[in-house]
Amino acid sequence: MALTNEEKISALKSITALDVDCGLKNVMNMAPVYLRILGVFVKNARKDKEQLDEFAKATDLDGFGVLIHGYKSSLKNVGALDLGDAAAALEAADTNADTAFIMANLPTFTSSIEDLASKIEQILE
Repeated sequence: MALTNEEKISALKSITALDVDCGLKNVMNMAPVYLRILGVFVKNARKDKEQLDEFAKATDLDGFGVLIHGYKSSLKNVGALDLGDAAAALEAADTNADTAFIMANLPTFTSSIEDLASKIEQILE
């Protein structure tokens, strides 16, 4: 039996990397909108993770910068504030052409994104 929107919101609050109240506030507390945005986030997370890895390996800092900036915004919008801060640090490293920082921190970042997306996906199903 599928969860109601209220039950999904309640379950999402158990994800420590996600500040659901902050995410809801960003969409004027409209749960259906928030849940749709989370669904889009999950859908894009895996595709974008692969692209981030490809850009980093190719040291394509222009492509990496555009994608990590988008991640930063979407993470903050859904309430994944710590991951949004991590994306901001990667974006700053991109701006400074600090590929060593990017290569050292990208695996942890993408692993955290994958973990968050999986947890959200289980609740939204």
